[in-house]
Amino acid sequence: MSLTSKLPSPVARTKAGKIAKRQPQYDKRPKTYYQAQRSFRGLTTSGSIEELQQALQSRDVRQDQVVNHELVRLGREADEYEAEQEGIRFEKWWQDPATSFEDKLLRLPQRALREELDKPDSLLRTSCHVFTGRTFDALEAAKRLVLAWEELQGPTDLPPGSVVEQCQIVGEATAVRTQAEAFKHAAEQKAREQWALWKVHDEATKAAEQVQREKLMQEVAQFDDWDLTGKWNVQCDALAEHHHYDDVPKKFTMRISMDDYRLDAAGDDEDTAEDEYSETVDGDAADGEPEQEPPADLLRPRFCATFDFDVLEGMMRIYPPTSAQRVHWTSISENPTF
Repeated sequence: MSLTSKLPSPVARTKAGKIAKRQPQYDKRPKTYYQAQRSFRGLTTSGSIEELQQALQSRDVRQDQVVNHELVRLGREADEYEAEQEGIRFEKWWQDPATSFEDKLLRLPQRALREELDKPDSLLRTSCHVFTGRTFDALEAAKRLVLAWEELQGPTDLPPGSVVEQCQIVGEATAVRTQAEAFKHAAEQKAREQWALWKVHDEATKAAEQVQREKLMQEVAQFDDWDLTGKWNVQCDALAEHHHYDDVPKKFTMRISMDDYRLDAAGDDEDTAEDEYSETVDGDAADGEPEQEPPADLLRPRFCATFDFDVLEGMMRIYPPTSAQRVHWTSISENPTF
């Protein structure tokens, strides 16, 4: 972009000659930028940013192209210098005895393999080198130098959280094949050991869960029986606030059923579970005992109810009063009298 776009435009005025509230915007730069522009043109760099901008507005615009060419040349020279310095730093790193063959192989495979082969006692001529890094150019480099190359991966069917074994091998063909077989057997053995450890951990976790489940069932067995017979206090805001009394039915229906929620199903999605209820009771009192009551040690003393109050209908789960619970299996925030 030209220097003009980075300088303020002339003051905009209204038709009446007054200064307009909205002035043209420009790409404002820091003071050092305008000082550099002045310096390129052989001018002084002192003064405020406004003074520098004003002086540049009265410049000889024919010099702009010369300055732009000079800036491009300086930028190119700076890039060339930086590339040269980067090459010096890289060569120093490459020649450093602490730099491993694998590190070199990952950066410049062709050069690393060639230099290794040029050594009188090169490992690649009679044996092989195994490394775990990934390089996509090493295979082509190995082919050009007539070296064998293998990229291997261990079993992928592993316990959760395990890492798949991977490696690459380069060197003499027979040695590479031998090392590849050794890697395969070692990876399979490690996978079997990981599964064995995972199985022990899984069995221990299940055993601990079973102990906790049995403890909860023992606590549930201590609950008092909950008698449904008697008077019920029903709170229904929708019914209490209903103003059309002529429309309110004389009799309300509520069907109460034994809840079959089981402790051994804790954690399951209740929305997908199939609800099966025993014989129901209508009105204020129970008609009889359930025909097929689930085992007592698997039940919580809890019931369900479906209701139809004309202005409101639905389903609720009923918990026993707090006084009937000597042991709390879970936190219950609902009002048991609803």
